[in-house]
Amino acid sequence: MDHMMPGMDGVEATRQIRLMGGKYKSLPIIALTANTICDVKKFYLNNQMDGFLSKPIDIDKLAQVLLQ
Repeated sequence: MDHMMPGMDGVEATRQIRLMGGKYKSLPIIALTANTICDVKKFYLNNQMDGFLSKPIDIDKLAQVLLQ
């Protein structure tokens, strides 16, 4: 889930997906952002996302997150 999207940011989109319930309540959502400020990973995890990747994407980290 990209954080910066037109119309609705990734945090709000994730919140809306989680509110749908059922299979969407546990759907894996990985945050993707170019924002690397301190504690940004914690921010996304605290906002119902299951993982975090920063841009540019490191293929090894992507594989690790997907395996989780």
